[in-house]
Amino acid sequence: MWKIHVYGRALLGTARAAFLEAAQETSALLLALAGVTLTTLAPVLQFHQMGEAGRLARDAGFACALMFGLPLAVACASAAVHRELADGTAAVALAKPLPRGLFLCGKFLGVAGVCAVFWWGVAAALLLAERASERTVDTGEKIMDVRDARLSTLALLAPVAALGAAALLNYLRRARFGVAAFAGIPAALTLVLLACGFWSPQDAGAACGACDQGACAAHGFFTGWHWAWDAQIAWRCAPVALLLLFALWIYAAFATSLAARFGGGGTLGLSFALFALGLCADAVTRGGTAAWRRVFGALVPNAQHFWMADALARDGRLPAAYVPVAGVWTLGWCALFLMAGTALLNRRDVG
Repeated sequence: MWKIHVYGRALLGTARAAFLEAAQETSALLLALAGVTLTTLAPVLQFHQMGEAGRLARDAGFACALMFGLPLAVACASAAVHRELADGTAAVALAKPLPRGLFLCGKFLGVAGVCAVFWWGVAAALLLAERASERTVDTGEKIMDVRDARLSTLALLAPVAALGAAALLNYLRRARFGVAAFAGIPAALTLVLLACGFWSPQDAGAACGACDQGACAAHGFFTGWHWAWDAQIAWRCAPVALLLLFALWIYAAFATSLAARFGGGGTLGLSFALFALGLCADAVTRGGTAAWRRVFGALVPNAQHFWMADALARDGRLPAAYVPVAGVWTLGWCALFLMAGTALLNRRDVG
């Protein structure tokens, strides 16, 4: 029991240090800002509904979560593991003695936490963008296409407010600006997500009939507020977005394991190679033997299993049993990669 307590504290301490160091990275903040901003801008840049309101905004948010989250996971893993091994600071932690497998698992948990905070921000921006997207509204007098310009404006201002709050905390409390800003962006977007329940998208878009516009910021921004909370959020997007977080955790485990041996460039290249193989896994195994499909499936995680955006088409939903099964599969892949990374780390001199 004493060893469990000691090792547990060491694991949490390593994970906390890895999270803070990874979140402090400039690349983490820039990737989070890029993913959130592009997702939030999707309704503003949308010119067609493609037969379904909000679909383009959803797909843009899912794509941003994956394409910005993957380099984030790889960069954070490389900074958390390879940098400490290269400059010798890891030797201090491993001299306690701390098992190398436990050290690697702690680093992975810290990187996984950074991926989760990033995913939280992009997922909140995705839900806001989906609600703010253009919709056809019948006001009783006319039928028009409206967009919730109020929500888009607040969603775009939320990261700016988070950066301002982080700068203020850095000035008053000497808090780490990078960590405060990185965590503040999803928090600010969550506040906007809660606040949008106090107005209707139709009220925000069709508030000003005198201007004959679907969204009049000059006359309609402060109209349509009510005290009954009704967010009208497409929560059915949440399970599909959660699958992307599982994918980020798998590639974070792979990158953490590679960082025990390779530098940032090698880790990034091999991680993207695994991702590319996962995207084309169905094509590679099509027409092959059953043995070949089993071998390939045991070596390469199929990335297509985590991209289920098409399940939401025409008001569809992801089957309830899909997410738990994907979660178990994710734990298995993470454990496999971390065991391989431990074997690589055991063969490396960190003295």
